Amino acid sequence: MSGPIPRKRLVPLTDNPTAPPIPLTVLGTGAMGTALVRAWLAAGHPVTVWNRTHARAEALAAQGATLARTAAEAVSANRLVIVCLLDDASVGAALADVDLTGRDLVDLTTGTPADGRTRAAWATARGARFLDGGVMAVPPMIGAADSGAYVFYSGSSALFAEHRDTLAVPAGTRYVGEDPGFAALHDVALLSAMTGMFAGVSHAFALIRREDIPPRDFAPLLSSWLPAMAPAVHLTAEQLVSGDYGKGVVSNLAMQVAGNATLLRTAEEQGVSAELLTPYMGLMERWLAEGHGEEDGTAGGDGAAGGAVRNPVGADLQRAALRRGRLPRLPPGAGDGGGGSVIRFESPTPERELHPLRPLPGTEGKATFFVSAAVLDLLDLSPEQAARLDLGHMIRLIREEEGVAWKP
Repeated sequence: MSGPIPRKRLVPLTDNPTAPPIPLTVLGTGAMGTALVRAWLAAGHPVTVWNRTHARAEALAAQGATLARTAAEAVSANRLVIVCLLDDASVGAALADVDLTGRDLVDLTTGTPADGRTRAAWATARGARFLDGGVMAVPPMIGAADSGAYVFYSGSSALFAEHRDTLAVPAGTRYVGEDPGFAALHDVALLSAMTGMFAGVSHAFALIRREDIPPRDFAPLLSSWLPAMAPAVHLTAEQLVSGDYGKGVVSNLAMQVAGNATLLRTAEEQGVSAELLTPYMGLMERWLAEGHGEEDGTAGGDGAAGGAVRNPVGADLQRAALRRGRLPRLPPGAGDGGGGSVIRFESPTPERELHPLRPLPGTEGKATFFVSAAVLDLLDLSPEQAARLDLGHMIRLIREEEGVAWKP
C-alpha cells in the first residue's frame, strides 16, 4: 500500500453557503464514504454513520460523526440517508429489514442503469423518495476546492431540489432526469470512454518503451494531443442526431482503415500486441465493407449501439491491462488460456487463505481468479461479496482505497 494521502483543504461546494446545515446519515465508510462524511462534517452538518465493520467507522467519530450500531438505527436518525456501499446487492442486504417510510434515500453505490431503476421502485414501494447517483471522482477529490469532482443524480426531482445544497457540499451536482437509471448510464458511458482512452495511452507507451524515448518526455505530447482531439465529440453528436455521417468529415472511414495498417505494422515492428486496438479496428473494417467509406467512423459506433457488433472481452486482454499495476501478480502460464490457469490477486503480505472471484466475461472454464484474505480485510469485504465481483471490480476498489484514479 502507498503512504497516506495528504489531506486537502475541505470546503463547502454548495451554491448556497448560507443554508443551515441539515443532519444526514451515511451508510458505508469505505474510502469514498469516509471522504463524503469528512466533507459534510467540515461544512457543519451533523452526520450519523454506519458501517458493516464498526471499527472502520470509529475514526469518523473522533472527527464529530455519530456512530450507529445498526443500519436501522442510522436510518431512523435522519430523514436524508446517503448510501455508499460495495454494490447494489449490499444495499439490499443492509436495508432489508429497515423501515424507510418518509426517508429520502440517495444511493451513491456504483451500479448499472437497471440497478438504479430496480432500486428506485423498491425504495418507493417502501415509502421512500429515491435518487441514484454516479460519482465522477476519486476520494481525494471529494470536498476539495477546484478538484472538478461532481455527481450525476437521477430520480426524484423533488428530492433533488430539496437537498441540492446539501448534496453539493462534497462535490458538484448534475441532475440528469427523472429516470433513476440515467445517473448510472451517464457514469458508465463516461467511464467507458475513459477506458478506451487509457487503452490507447497504454498502447502508445508500449510502442516507445524499448526505444531511447523517455516516457516523461513523451507524456506531455500525449496530454496535449488527446485534448486537441476531444472536440470531435461535438461533431459525433451532430452526426448521430442528424443521421448524416458525411457531415463535416475531414478523414473519412476509408482513409482511417487504410491508416490502421500502419498502426498494426508499427506495433508488430515494436514487438507490441495490438489487441487493445483491434476490436475497434474490426468494427471500422466491417462498416467500410458495408459501403460507408466516404462517411465518418461515427457510423460504426451507431451500428454497435444497434447490436450489430459484439466484442467479447477475453481473459488475455484483461491480463495485459492488469500487468501495468503494482498489486496484481500473474503466476507463470496464467496467460496461456488453458484450463486451470489461475490468477491470484494478492496483498503485499503473505496470503493465508484464498477466496474465489467471479470469472471475467469469456474466461469461464479457462481461468480461475482468487483474492487473498488480506485483500478482503483491506477492502472490508466478505468472501460472499467477493464471489459477486470479478478481477476488474477488485482493481477498481483497491485503486479507490489507495486514492488514485482507476485505470483499467
